[in-house]
Amino acid sequence: MTGQSIQVILVWWLISVSMALASAPIALRLFRSLPHKGYAFTRALGALLTGYVLWICTSLGFLSNSTGSIVVSISLVLLIGISLEVRDRSNDNAIGTRQFFRQEWRHILFVELLFFVTFILFAWYRSQVPNISGTEKPMDVAFISSILRSTQFPPQAPWMSGHGISYYYFGYLITAMMTKLADVSSSIGYNLGLTWVFASTVTSAFGVAFSLVRVSIGTSVRSWLDYLMGVIGSLSVAILGNLEGFLELVKANAWLPDAFWAWLDIPELVAASPVSFSWPPRVWWWWRASRVIHDYSFAGEELGIQPIDEFPFFSFLLGDHHPHVLALPYVLMVIGLALNLFLLKWQSDDSQHSWSIKDLFRQIGPIECAIVAVSVGALGFLNTWDLPIYIGLLSAAVGISRFRSPGGKLDSAIKLSGVVALTLTIASLLFYLPFYLGFRSQAGGVLPYLDSPTRLIQYLVMFGPLMVTVAAWSLSALVRLEVKFSRIIGTALVLFVVVSLLSILVAATIWMSKSAELTALAESEYGGITQAVYNVFRIKLKAPLTAIFLYVLIGSAAAGLINKLPSRESANIALPQHNGMRVYPFVFLMIIVGSTLTLIPEYVFIVDVFRARANTIFKFYFQGWILFALIVPFMLYDLANRRKWLWVFLSLLIMVPGVVYPALAIPSRISEFDQEPTIDGMQFMRDRSPGDGAAVDYIRQNARADSVILEAVDGQYTNGGRISAFSGVPTVMGWAGHELQWRGSHPDISPRESDVERMYSLTDWMSIQALLDKYSIEYVVIGDLERARYGGNAGEVITSFCT
Repeated sequence: MTGQSIQVILVWWLISVSMALASAPIALRLFRSLPHKGYAFTRALGALLTGYVLWICTSLGFLSNSTGSIVVSISLVLLIGISLEVRDRSNDNAIGTRQFFRQEWRHILFVELLFFVTFILFAWYRSQVPNISGTEKPMDVAFISSILRSTQFPPQAPWMSGHGISYYYFGYLITAMMTKLADVSSSIGYNLGLTWVFASTVTSAFGVAFSLVRVSIGTSVRSWLDYLMGVIGSLSVAILGNLEGFLELVKANAWLPDAFWAWLDIPELVAASPVSFSWPPRVWWWWRASRVIHDYSFAGEELGIQPIDEFPFFSFLLGDHHPHVLALPYVLMVIGLALNLFLLKWQSDDSQHSWSIKDLFRQIGPIECAIVAVSVGALGFLNTWDLPIYIGLLSAAVGISRFRSPGGKLDSAIKLSGVVALTLTIASLLFYLPFYLGFRSQAGGVLPYLDSPTRLIQYLVMFGPLMVTVAAWSLSALVRLEVKFSRIIGTALVLFVVVSLLSILVAATIWMSKSAELTALAESEYGGITQAVYNVFRIKLKAPLTAIFLYVLIGSAAAGLINKLPSRESANIALPQHNGMRVYPFVFLMIIVGSTLTLIPEYVFIVDVFRARANTIFKFYFQGWILFALIVPFMLYDLANRRKWLWVFLSLLIMVPGVVYPALAIPSRISEFDQEPTIDGMQFMRDRSPGDGAAVDYIRQNARADSVILEAVDGQYTNGGRISAFSGVPTVMGWAGHELQWRGSHPDISPRESDVERMYSLTDWMSIQALLDKYSIEYVVIGDLERARYGGNAGEVITSFCT
């Protein structure tokens, strides 16, 4: 990398430090129940609150999207923190920020070094693979570029001029915010934004894993194990891979016969012939790690749209600046909030401990409650799928805290959880109302999944490095808690019956509502709704092991969750022999949520343009990985602490193959690029298409705020919309298929494609001019792509009249 690149990287790091420090006084109060007050979450909290203040004030017209407004937003976050500190000065138990930094400087230094090292290492990696091309990277940089140029929010859509972005764009906004502060282009901000997300994911994951182990050890005991387990948690979330990389190694060396690969049925591993060991064996072999689930129709035919099973490291390796990745630090922070509320020492005037939402509000504080709602609600704006998941997790954590306390009752705990969930849902919608008022989604409800279930072997290829530890610890913990085997089986059977009945209810409800899509599907493929419902159960019985495994796992965790610990533990007496059990209920909750998320796609999927469960598995498996990865370090510590060495050995034995994927994928990915290292993701364009690069640079410097450009409309995942993507100036139409995904059906999409073609192809200047005026086009791009798409004479009439 050049000296200028290194300078930009350090400037970005300093920006992240400033936002983290501004949020530190808030974090000390928001995460007060966690060891070291949750300092590891300051990176995520600072960026989220600064981004929220900028977005809401700009959306309401109080600020504009400018560098000065970002500085004002950081200052407002700092002022909120100072006000909280002034408020708490009368409280003898409250710790001031300066005092905290003096007392906890070693922990702060460790967290800062962890962030800095991972930030620098990932920046180096991005400099080796910098190109913003292929997959959906052009879409991602288009959003960042457009937000940078927009003075108000919602920002203008880069690929459909005259419209606003119809997508959950908060993560892009935060990247654009840092990009503007660093005074760099979107093509540099893209790579550094992804670098920041990676390093923040590592530190936030450390915060959760460290806290679980630290609470178990006891805050009065000095230990290095909590830091070690915290780092393992970071690696499990952000670095660990699934077993596909190890299987590539086995396949390359022909260690197993062809019959094994046919049985495993991961398509490209079946088709590939054994080769002598060399790495990488094939270009983009690492891509297959995100496609290990193989679906078939009821009739036994391979489905056209296969499930996507990404995990965090795959996403970082690929480098798509996508919402599910951008949300990672904030998802982890919300999990930290849930753990904090679970550990909260309740104070109530009610002698019967029948706590209500008012008690929670009083206990935490009104400003802190608002910040919790802003933090949780942000998930809907970051990656909408995540919002209901973590409202459920946080609400359940509050209810479990209530249930596990002295005098706690299950019914009152459930009621409290429901009230918290409802309150959070309403608050989340209100705090982000401007976004929801303009948001249009292509999601079309829920349909029952009627095709082949996930085979257990493929599920374990995906989750094996984590799931062996989860299963081993669950069994060991239940034995320790003396939970009866009959209760586990009984709970699993009850869950199976409930889910089965709900499946029938969903199918019947859709049928009774006369869903044209489901009715047509049922009639054409299954012979009617009744036969379809019957077939759902019949096909599930062909490969029931995954569902059985998950039902038993959920049943085990539920049985452990409702099992009362000894009274001394319930009273929160810090006895060494019971400290480890203090977070057992929260760990059981994480198992239940993670397992449920991976079980849901066996029964239903969320309808989108694919009309398949591809995205449902993608979104739910991704969160399942996060939840499992966070609790594995605690489980390893707890097993080792109780000298369950066989379980520890087996857990580590299966985790090691998960390291094969990142160890081999990183050099393989780097080997695909043969250019000079750079942090600028547009340098490849300047090298390969100098005309396009010059056009982007010119338009960036000269286009007005309301300018529109005309360029070729090409298919998805192509160079179509390239100039608008990197410049931020909207074009008439970019990736039409993606606009359909974002907006659902829209009457303007198809006509715009036709109008673009006509403007490049017509020979009648008056007709062309009318179309140019219709879309207020100021710049017309005529490059290699336009000539290839519309012919060698594309745009000649425009050129002749405009020169």
